[in-house]
Amino acid sequence: MLTYKFTVKSLGRITQLLDSQKIFGAIVYLLSNNLEEKKVDQFIEEISNNERMFMVSNLLPDGYLPTPHRDIKDGNKTDYRALKNKKFVPVEQIEKPIREIKEFIEIEEKQDAKYQISDEFFEIPGLKNDLFSIPTIRVLKKKVLKKVLEVVEEVTEFNFYLAFDREDEIILKLLDLLKQLEYDREVFLYGQKASQGYNMYEIKKSERITDLQWENPPCFLNLGMFLPNNKNQIIDYASSRLKLFTSERRPYQMGVGYYGEFKRKDNFISFIEVGSTIKLRSDEDKDKLRHVGKSVSSPYDNKRIIFGQSFLYPLKEDPKL
Repeated sequence: MLTYKFTVKSLGRITQLLDSQKIFGAIVYLLSNNLEEKKVDQFIEEISNNERMFMVSNLLPDGYLPTPHRDIKDGNKTDYRALKNKKFVPVEQIEKPIREIKEFIEIEEKQDAKYQISDEFFEIPGLKNDLFSIPTIRVLKKKVLKKVLEVVEEVTEFNFYLAFDREDEIILKLLDLLKQLEYDREVFLYGQKASQGYNMYEIKKSERITDLQWENPPCFLNLGMFLPNNKNQIIDYASSRLKLFTSERRPYQMGVGYYGEFKRKDNFISFIEVGSTIKLRSDEDKDKLRHVGKSVSSPYDNKRIIFGQSFLYPLKEDPKL
């Protein structure tokens, strides 16, 4: 497996960390602006049909991985707090018992107060100000110093991983485009409310990762929106630790809610959440990693896919609680 890590810098406030679907969408958009449409369509079709291995992770605090989900035995409160508060732990400590990890990432939820001038009273002197708020998060690096938990710094650098089984023409083109964005310091990733200055990132650094053990590791740590492919029964569900998450997925331009124009009931999808540990069957099938995940067609556009081939990070040993 060819693996790359891209470090990005946040250019403003954050409402939520971008998931692998949004990063995959940014990659497809980048390719669409620089390649023939038929080549991009073929690339997406190959991914959708599991003819090509292409894994993408969520956006993660740089140098950290999601805390692995584990079972809490006998309702142990200490273990529960350790798992609840430590959202991300250092890469080099991922196999250590979670209670022994003294440096971690915690997510703090905030509210940004905003004002807008209502045009309802446009002709009246002294326009009405409407006050509203936008939920934001702060990604905080914390550390236990002299038995006291302290905030070390607010995280502004993040990374995402890409992995693929071959470097052909379109992959080489993608790497060149990402390298050019890094050189030009252009904004590559946009999230929700980017027009208001939120969730914007530029590429700061890219590097090839060569120290991951892809050949039959004990288990994998899921780093993105993962849709399991149950057709070939590759996953050992009895030995895996999975957490299910249900999310609304819809094109950005479609309205929702009471005033929304789109009221279908099938715009939700369930997927395996980050931090889930996944074990595969112990056999000699060399292509099992390619077929472990899948992508599905979007209900809104047959040419679009809901990307489910999440980056599965190979661990050297089972994570401990």
